[in-house]
Amino acid sequence: MTIGFIGTGVISEAMIRGLSDVAGYTDQIMVSKRSFDRSKRLSEAYSNITICETNTEVVDQSDWVFVGVLPDQVAMVLQALPFKTTQKVISLVAGVGLKDLKRYLYPCEDVIRAIPMPPIEFGKGPLAICPSDDAFETFANKIGVVVSIDDEDQYNLFGAASALMSDFFAKSQASANGCNFTVWTQRRRHGTLPPYTSPWLFLRPRSPLSHLHE
Repeated sequence: MTIGFIGTGVISEAMIRGLSDVAGYTDQIMVSKRSFDRSKRLSEAYSNITICETNTEVVDQSDWVFVGVLPDQVAMVLQALPFKTTQKVISLVAGVGLKDLKRYLYPCEDVIRAIPMPPIEFGKGPLAICPSDDAFETFANKIGVVVSIDDEDQYNLFGAASALMSDFFAKSQASANGCNFTVWTQRRRHGTLPPYTSPWLFLRPRSPLSHLHE
């Protein structure tokens, strides 16, 4: 099965890396040129990834299509593409409901919304989908724990809560670093540290998710 990504942002990259490194996915993956640096980096890392010149090429060559563009680009991008009734489309876009998506994706009716969490790059964390879909659940459970939500209002609440995650981890790391620096200062004052001990030894390593806060 060939899958394709329209829009290669942070979450699309995390999903592709999780599929490749954790799930062992070796079938063809088509990616759009945007963002080109990220698409190029992925194509150099994995031999089964092809960069397409246009979004139309992604759609034409994919059985499942993942949509990862910005919310205000969805209508313009999707309505210009030749989706088929035989395809499955998974939207990673926040704030655009199923009713609107199906209108933009016509004649495709097999449409799912999904909220992958960044730790899927490492095969961890929840992955909410709406509505439930057995085939996609089997696929996605290889890179996370699928949470199926048939009520779209409840799904939207989950999405709102997940949007706070990067800020939460960034603030947690900043708080931990502040506490550790205080320990270094006190031990240095009381002479319980070896000479020339750097305060950086007391700081937490950079979180693999911290780039989401930048």
